[in-house]
Amino acid sequence: MQENSEIIYAVSRRLEAARQKAIQQLSKEKWATVEKFLEHCQAEGLTKARILRLLYDLTVLGKMLDKDFESASVDDVKKLVAKMEGSHYSYHSKYGMRVTLKKFYKWLKGNGEIFPPEVRWIKNNHKNDRIKMPEDLLTEQEILTLIRAATKPRDRAMIAVLAETGCRIGELLTCRIKHYRKSLDQRTAHLLLNGKTGFRNVMIVASVPYLDDWVNMHPFNGEPDSFIFTRDNGRLVTYSRTLTILREIAKRAGIKKAVNPHNFRHTRATYLATRFTESQLKQYLGWTQSSEMAAVYVHLSGRDVDKTVMKLNGIEVKEEQHEESVMKLKECFRCAKANEPSAKFCSGCGSILDKEEMDRLIQDDLERRKTDEYMNAIIQIPGVKEFIEEKIRVAAK
Repeated sequence: MQENSEIIYAVSRRLEAARQKAIQQLSKEKWATVEKFLEHCQAEGLTKARILRLLYDLTVLGKMLDKDFESASVDDVKKLVAKMEGSHYSYHSKYGMRVTLKKFYKWLKGNGEIFPPEVRWIKNNHKNDRIKMPEDLLTEQEILTLIRAATKPRDRAMIAVLAETGCRIGELLTCRIKHYRKSLDQRTAHLLLNGKTGFRNVMIVASVPYLDDWVNMHPFNGEPDSFIFTRDNGRLVTYSRTLTILREIAKRAGIKKAVNPHNFRHTRATYLATRFTESQLKQYLGWTQSSEMAAVYVHLSGRDVDKTVMKLNGIEVKEEQHEESVMKLKECFRCAKANEPSAKFCSGCGSILDKEEMDRLIQDDLERRKTDEYMNAIIQIPGVKEFIEEKIRVAAK
């Protein structure tokens, strides 16, 4: 996973840039202490990505602290934390800084074993403020709009897979062609994703046509080890480039909500929370069985409470019914071919896939034929045809 993070997030380059920034912004004494701490973390086996996070946090905290880390008292650290809490950083960033500060002083003054008085008082209670409200989530119609606004098959496939699987961006970008396996009926497939809990097989249905379109024209289609989502030169699409792609598509689509990998994951988790058990949700979205995230989404869905409230009020609880999803394959009623959810015409026979649109066109055609028949009947009346021809000749002069 560390190798994948290096490829996706360019960690080494960012780590070196952060080091240079810290050297410029911190005193020599503070930087010397931070550097020793980072060496200790590296010896402990922490990933470069984690070390980068620690360096970011300590640079910010070091700038806020009025004295060297070693000479700071409990009161000094309390003033530091108060200043940090009053800063512009997000709740999540502040929580991370508290964790970093405790780990740092545990190494600096606790011999790596205990939290010293300077930080022992810090509480790391973490509320989950990253859960999106319903109005912030992407609707299925908005997802289809995004797919239609994408100009490249690769980008359409990326959006479709993110929306259907709710996978982490690192899991998606490191997925290789050999990890995409079609079923015998060709209508479904499995993606082998490598995430925090290891490898897991995720079934996909709605995104299969989009992936097929892209993989078939992939510049390195014959190389199973090639990443699925690459640039034309075969290089992996990075995390930052993915964000840019999604922002550009959202702008074209006129979507004002946050269009990023995290929101796709939140949207999918919220949708599945009313349909999956907690265990299924954990397996599908790659959470450990001890993770509380699935319970959070199920709690927000209110599915169990709603049933109980209905029973208390004497309302019969019928088998749960959900609104039909528009993010599903469209089967052509003429040739039975399965088409992508955003398709308007069958890729096999060219028929219109929207039944309402088809009914409207048929009705228009019937009305047109009736009009033609009516006009033909009028023309058959003696003198009408000659009268019309005469009017046309006069108008043409």
